This record gives sequence, structure tokens and C-alpha cells, in this order.
Amino acid sequence: MKNLTKSNDKLRLIMASACMAFLFISCGREETRVAFIQNYKLYSEFELAKELDAELKQFSNVRNRELDSLNLVFENKTELFKQMDEIPMTDYQAFNDLRNVIMYRKKAFENELMEKGREYDEQIWERINSYVEDYALENDYDLILGASGDGNLMFAKDTLDLTDELIAYCNHAYKGEIQE
Repeated sequence: MKNLTKSNDKLRLIMASACMAFLFISCGREETRVAFIQNYKLYSEFELAKELDAELKQFSNVRNRELDSLNLVFENKTELFKQMDEIPMTDYQAFNDLRNVIMYRKKAFENELMEKGREYDEQIWERINSYVEDYALENDYDLILGASGDGNLMFAKDTLDLTDELIAYCNHAYKGEIQE
């Protein structure tokens, strides 16, 4: 119990120190510069996001063609079996094996697509966050908030919206047109 109290006391001391440091820093400045961005708009108009989205669609199309080919073979076998009076056991087993392969590949494809999408999102947000930080430092912003439409930012004047500027900045930085 003593360790828990000591831990809470340390946490309170750290929080109080952080608050005092923030107040000291913000009181020492004439103005705190704050702005916001629309996360979805910045993400969807970022060139890297567009490139990786196209890559993901191409990947999906290739996998769908593979599944379509297997499904076509499966459908042909089904039609053939409908015409037969008796289906040989080896053919029936091969038919079931094909059905299992199709189900397995479909599930594997869905998992692979989700994982690839998650990796791409992570890459995109890492890059965006880095560019937003660079922009904030270069333009003397103290705080840039991300509005996601879920109530985090309930109101802000349009003059505080940096989304379009940051879209341009991020895309120029991504293309290597901005020296870091």
C-alpha cells in the first residue's frame, strides 16, 4: 500500500510540474498559436495515401481474379456433377478439396488485405504526423489539433483550419520538394 501511495505522489508531482511548466511557457509568450486540421481530408488528399490505396486496389484485384478462376472451376465441376447419375468418390473428394481450398484462400486473402491496409494506414499516419510536426515548428505553432468529426473538436473558426495548407505542405514534402 505504501508503494502505491508513493507512486501516486510521484505521479501528482510530475503532473503538477508539467502543468507549471506549461503555464510558465505559455505565460512567457505573447500569444499561443493554435490551429486545427481535418484528419480525414488531409489523409484522403495526401499523395502517399492515394498511391498506397491504388496499390491496395491492385493487390485486391489480383487476388479476386485468382478466386474467380477457382470459383469458375468449382462451378464447372458443379454443373458436371449435376449431369451425372453417379459421382465417383475420388471426383467427389477432389470437389470437396477444391471447395476447402477456395474457402481457405478467400479467408487468407481477406486477412492479408486487412493486414496490408493496417500497415499502409500506419505508414501514412507516421508520415503525416512527421510533416505536421515539421510544419508546426517551421511556422511557430504551439498546438495543431486533429478534427475527426467525433466530437473531439466541437467548434473552431475557419481561420484556424490549416487543412488545405497542410495538404499542400505534406504533398510537397512527400515529393521531396521541401528541404528538411
